[in-house]
Amino acid sequence: MLAFPPGMGLAGPVGGRPADRCGDPPVAVIGAALTAAGLFLLVPLGGDWSPVDVAWRMALAGLGMGLNGSPAQALVMGAAPADRTATVGSSVPLARSLGIALGPAPAVVARGLAGGDDGVTAGLTLAAAAACIAVPLLALPGRSPALAKEMSTDEAPAAHHP
Repeated sequence: MLAFPPGMGLAGPVGGRPADRCGDPPVAVIGAALTAAGLFLLVPLGGDWSPVDVAWRMALAGLGMGLNGSPAQALVMGAAPADRTATVGSSVPLARSLGIALGPAPAVVARGLAGGDDGVTAGLTLAAAAACIAVPLLALPGRSPALAKEMSTDEAPAAHHP
């Protein structure tokens, strides 16, 4: 488990460079895919696995999470109207913190329902599946800031239609 944070720490600072060259969406998608792959590779976890067997999979997931972080933040903030960037920017770490705090609960429920070793597999499968959902969502085309501005709730709808 301790291999995940160093993976994030190594990839996080590096993630912005390819995003500057290739754009945020491809780098965010690749990061999410690496995270999902690392978690899916943990699904067949067995009692005969060594700590190294677990560590490299966790490191892969951590690399993906670190690579994904900055580009995903940039995508969210880039889709927001200028007057909402601070609010939108703070929602990403809030969502991440809620995921860290509440995310284990469904995995624990899955483990409890499946029981025993099957429970560990069920929890890991649920975590990997949740990570996979991010991949196509990040690949979707985003709204432009101009469209987001038109949809802002700061102005009454009547202001747009005299």
